[in-house]
Amino acid sequence: MNGKVTEVNKYFKDKITKKEVAELTAFLRSKGEKFITDIGTNNIEIFSSNFLLEHVAKSYLLDVEKYKAFHDFPNKDINKYKVAAYLVKWILKIKPMMHTPHNQGNTDSEKKHSILINELFAFDLACSKVGIEVNSINPDQHERIIYNLHYRDYNVGIFNILLENLK
Repeated sequence: MNGKVTEVNKYFKDKITKKEVAELTAFLRSKGEKFITDIGTNNIEIFSSNFLLEHVAKSYLLDVEKYKAFHDFPNKDINKYKVAAYLVKWILKIKPMMHTPHNQGNTDSEKKHSILINELFAFDLACSKVGIEVNSINPDQHERIIYNLHYRDYNVGIFNILLENLK
C-alpha cells in the first residue's frame, strides 16, 4: 500500500513521539489498574493488555494530530472534552480491557461487568479527564450511557456534547 492515505498517515505518525506514546500508555495503564481495583469483583479476573493500551495511545495521538491539522491549530491543545471523547473512541474500538474467558462471574452485576468492561472503563476514564465523579451521575443515566456506548454507533462529537452537559 503506497497510496495517498499511506503518505498522509506517515506524515502524521512522524509527528508523534515515542515519549508521547509511552506517557499516554502509562497513564492508561495506571487508570486501568485503578479501575480494575475500584470495581471490586471477586469472581472475575479483569486485566488490561499493555500491547492494546499502547495501540489505543498511538491511535488516539494519530487521530488528534489529524484533527488539529484539519482544524488548523497544530500548536494548540484540544479541549478536555474532545480529549476524553477521542480516548473513548479508541478504547471502544480496540477493547484493551479483558476478563478471563473461563470465569464471567456469578452474579448479574459481575456478568454485566465482564460484558461491558471496556465501555465502563472508557466512561470512567472520560469522566475523570473532565472532572466528573462517576458516582455523582444518576444511575439510570449512567446505565443508558453505557448501553449506548456498547450497542449504538459511537460519535465523538455527540459524546463530547454529552460530557459537557454532564458537568
